[in-house]
Amino acid sequence: MALDVIEYAEETHKQKALRTNVIFLMVISSIFLLSMFVCLLCNYAISKTFDWALYIVGSEIVAWLVIFPFFLLKEYKFITAMAGLTLSILPFLFLIEALCPTKNWVLPLAAPIVVISLISLWVSVILFVYTKINRYYLMSFIFILFGVVVNLIINHLVSSYLNSATGNISNIITAISCAFVAFVMVFIGFNKRKV
Repeated sequence: MALDVIEYAEETHKQKALRTNVIFLMVISSIFLLSMFVCLLCNYAISKTFDWALYIVGSEIVAWLVIFPFFLLKEYKFITAMAGLTLSILPFLFLIEALCPTKNWVLPLAAPIVVISLISLWVSVILFVYTKINRYYLMSFIFILFGVVVNLIINHLVSSYLNSATGNISNIITAISCAFVAFVMVFIGFNKRKV
């Protein structure tokens, strides 16, 4: 009898929490939709077309796709948020390319950068959320992954796209700094494990 009461109370608590999250998501979605409408209305009232407001609308759609799983899902919310980002980021960049005067930069420049960044983000999210690896070691890995590997690859992609042979010293300084921080994190993690 007491166990049934406890299970009923837990189920009621879960339902209330879900209802609260759904209401909060509806409020946030309404704010997003209202701000999109206001931007589109102002844009059309000023220039009789839709141009600059589409930047805002596109970015708000990307943001909504990333945050909505945190209100509706108990499990797999990080994976769903990453899926929302993965599916929406390239279309958003193509929208920006269509709106801005400079053309033909998404596929040769932005797409490889996005792919490398998304792969790194997916690996990071999966390792942080779904493994029990020492957090200091994971932080060390993230510093190496983003601060060294992704940093230097993106620098190479941008230099190649711009046909620039000169090296950018700031990227090298960043890579060395991140490698040093990674080493410190490994050292801290190793000492914490021994204690």
